[in-house]
Amino acid sequence: MKKLLTMILALVMLLTFPVISEETEETEIELFTIEGIVSEITGEYILIENADIGSVQANITADTVFTNELPVCEGQYVFIAYNGMMTRSLPPQISAFMISNFRLTGDILSVSDTENAFTMHTEMHGEVVVNLPETIHAQDYKEVESVMVYFDGAMMLSLPAQISGMHIVALYKISGTVLDASAECIMIDTENGEVQVNLHPDTEGEEEYADGDKITVTYNGMMTRSFPGQISAIHIEKEA
Repeated sequence: MKKLLTMILALVMLLTFPVISEETEETEIELFTIEGIVSEITGEYILIENADIGSVQANITADTVFTNELPVCEGQYVFIAYNGMMTRSLPPQISAFMISNFRLTGDILSVSDTENAFTMHTEMHGEVVVNLPETIHAQDYKEVESVMVYFDGAMMLSLPAQISGMHIVALYKISGTVLDASAECIMIDTENGEVQVNLHPDTEGEEEYADGDKITVTYNGMMTRSFPGQISAIHIEKEA
């Protein structure tokens, strides 16, 4: 993972890429980056919600590079590199050169208002300092136990490591006993009744669950008002 992050850092941070013609002359291609939450994904395009522009359709071509380890899904925060050209259509369209989505999950250890940052503990990297942009305030996470942080893949290998958190999701946990399980969802019995846990391609954890298993589900705190209530699983941990 560290090697991958280093490679992505080199690729993402360089905004010009030389192209050599048959006459061996170099031409620079300048790349721009747009980011946002995925609202729709097909085999032909990804639709994202950008904070400044709104909906943007990023068209996928045979040359589009996906640098993430997890499959791109709705609700994720992604970074898209493109050549700067955007149509005036509704929604505006771009041609995706590279699509990246990297995230870390873990518990918050400390929060610094003066630095506008917090330190979290992750399974793979240990302690990581998350530096926040001006639009996100560290103090809002003083009472939050766990978070999922989306970043551009660049990690400063200091002690502790540091990243720039661009989208933060507060995480919550719910435990229960498996009543029924399929490839799409798991029905669990909790202390507050039955809950349907919906699975997605980027859900982390075990792949198979049997009736009677005790599990803890990490999710974003959102539950439907249906009966039973439904949540989307980010991570599932099965008790030994």
